[in-house]
Amino acid sequence: DDREISLNVPDVSKVVAVYEALDSSAPTLDSLTFVSGLSLDTASILGEKVIGEESGAVAQIVTRASSTTIEIVYLNQNKFAVGETVTFEESAIVTNVVSIGKGNNSAKVWKRHYNSN
Repeated sequence: DDREISLNVPDVSKVVAVYEALDSSAPTLDSLTFVSGLSLDTASILGEKVIGEESGAVAQIVTRASSTTIEIVYLNQNKFAVGETVTFEESAIVTNVVSIGKGNNSAKVWKRHYNSN
């Protein structure tokens, strides 16, 4: 565990989470995969919230990994479920989750929790 963490970025507007991997590999984020044809790599917005209709899960898009997959940081304790309908808050995309990838980030160094309202 490091006493001091450097983001190596001079300008940061808001830090949502800082992760540290438990093994020697780099930490990875949880991911959500959706059906093809949504063009998530261009249609979604970095930083926008994704909200689960059934679970009440709220996450923020950190990376648009491909046209079908985004990497996220959860903003509340709820988790998405496969098959669940989700809404992308700013881009107004409504679709169902096809698969969920668990990231290598079980050692959260710091995470800010937001109220989903």
